[in-house]
Amino acid sequence: MSASSARFVAAIALLAQLTACASARGIAASSEPIVSFKSNVLSADVIASAGAVSIEQLIAERIPGVTLDRSLDGPPTLRIRGTSSWRTNAQPLYVVDGFPLMSVVGAPPVFNSADILRLEVLKDAGSTAMYGGRGGAGVILIETKKR
Repeated sequence: MSASSARFVAAIALLAQLTACASARGIAASSEPIVSFKSNVLSADVIASAGAVSIEQLIAERIPGVTLDRSLDGPPTLRIRGTSSWRTNAQPLYVVDGFPLMSVVGAPPVFNSADILRLEVLKDAGSTAMYGGRGGAGVILIETKKR
């Protein structure tokens, strides 16, 4: 037996031992990923029960790590992933029914809460990676009620 095949057999034996140890501890193998990203979702029921509260305020109140910055001279701004840098703003990307919204800097889009079926806030880099640089400050996914 060559040295490389001996290392391969040793690696397989170690993997078998780890699997046996995990099953002895009650850790079952599953098809779900080991690392999962925390999803921050607001359903239509939660949004409707909030009453006349703005969507931005509801997100800041219900989702940990999200703050609502209020300035004297402009509209409130959601901060999902920290403050802005000198080159970009820290306004999150809004994606409504799969379409990214391009908003005016400093002015978040206005939504009717009665039209929102589901709202999800993506905060970590793994979740926002598919949106590239535009999702660097976080992404707010909004699914509307189809009429």
